[in-house]
Amino acid sequence: MSISEEAQRKQLKAYITRRIKNLPEGLKPGNRSREAARQVPAMDKIARILLAPRSFEPIPPMLHYGYPIDVKKFCDIAVKTGFTKKRHGENYSEEVAIWHTCCYISQQIGSECEIRIGFCSGTNVLLLSLCDNYEPCRKIDEILPKVQEILGVTEQPKWYLNHEHWRWRR
Repeated sequence: MSISEEAQRKQLKAYITRRIKNLPEGLKPGNRSREAARQVPAMDKIARILLAPRSFEPIPPMLHYGYPIDVKKFCDIAVKTGFTKKRHGENYSEEVAIWHTCCYISQQIGSECEIRIGFCSGTNVLLLSLCDNYEPCRKIDEILPKVQEILGVTEQPKWYLNHEHWRWRR
């Protein structure tokens, strides 16, 4: 016995509703505003629908797994690894020092890191992104201790909503 197209649509909608029910309000699919998306907090874990949607589900927004960038700390790391005002003259800036530190971390862990901007509880946050929900890092457990050592942190990274790709797509 086959069910009607309307019944299938209702079942699909109910299924997706169950999969998204625990998401922060600003992260749920629909016509959310950018301001609602900016209110999404950093998350320790994300729902499976954000990592591996089924083929019939909407494509989730991009989330980055990483750490907020402390500009002073990143500049200090850059200096410790040889990037200095004296040595690099006109090419020295905080932005380039942050990029230098990101490249240094990538080299040390053998996995590419990126500098990204994410939303976090109403603000934009500059991030060291270790991976994202579209391309999760398969060896995160292996690289994380080294990243924490370089950054001088003990806390785990968090998931942050990307500031450009914050909408669900079909």
